[in-house]
Amino acid sequence: MKFEVKGHTALVCESQPTTAGFLKSFDDLYPEIKSKNIIISLLDFQSLDLFFFDRLLQISKVHQKAKRSFVIVSLKSIPDSIAEDLICVPTHKEAYDLIEMEEMRHSQSDRVRSQRDQHRGRQKTSRGRRHGRFGLHVPL
Repeated sequence: MKFEVKGHTALVCESQPTTAGFLKSFDDLYPEIKSKNIIISLLDFQSLDLFFFDRLLQISKVHQKAKRSFVIVSLKSIPDSIAEDLICVPTHKEAYDLIEMEEMRHSQSDRVRSQRDQHRGRQKTSRGRRHGRFGLHVPL
């Protein structure tokens, strides 16, 4: 298995494209790259089965809970039962572009959350009471 890291993203490619070999190699590699966004290149695979995609879906869900992107690059179709839950694109460029957009979205939501937390902190430390529907400040 080959992988290269560019910034916050790891591109994973299999030199011997078999699903069983890939899953074994990927399980060994994952601890090294789990803090990165991951692109899995399946372009060289001849056949992909439902079990393989189901396992990738499990990994993807865990990875996305950590607010990291998990993108599959493949020209093969994904089974309908899991197609909505996996992010799959046809080229590496599209995968990198998608990750860049997701990083901007995560950054924006973190910034909004930080501003909201700061605002809440100011409300708690201000003196007086808040009255009315609009939370108008009434000094003591």
